[in-house]
Amino acid sequence: MLEIKKKEFEIEEPVQLKDEQDNLIYEFTMQITAEELSEIKKIIFEDAEKMGKSYAKANNQEKEKLEKDIENKIKSKSDRFEDICFKEHKSPFREKAGQYKYEELVENMMGFFINFFVEKQLKQVNIGFMNLKKFMNK
Repeated sequence: MLEIKKKEFEIEEPVQLKDEQDNLIYEFTMQITAEELSEIKKIIFEDAEKMGKSYAKANNQEKEKLEKDIENKIKSKSDRFEDICFKEHKSPFREKAGQYKYEELVENMMGFFINFFVEKQLKQVNIGFMNLKKFMNK
């Protein structure tokens, strides 16, 4: 039987900013709904796949234009990604952490979601492979 559970938040992760002495400076819980998770997946993977195919076929002039387009899309989508992850905590966190640490956390969040989606895909492949092995051993 396949079972899927719908939750209010698909991801709830605590995020903490601490100083060198491990004193808590700022804390919030990143809460991501299923719809937001779907949007994050598109932000991370959709354009890269489409642009990669065009880039491979392009000449040098077209590649330069595509690179600028990719850069602009990444910037606009990065803003949306940050809005989804931080919500009302975006400005307060940035003020307390500073721009460099804020950007570092955004990169870490991006890595977190890439790993999340990759692990989810691998889990599905492993389940299918294990079911096939059981079937073949009968």
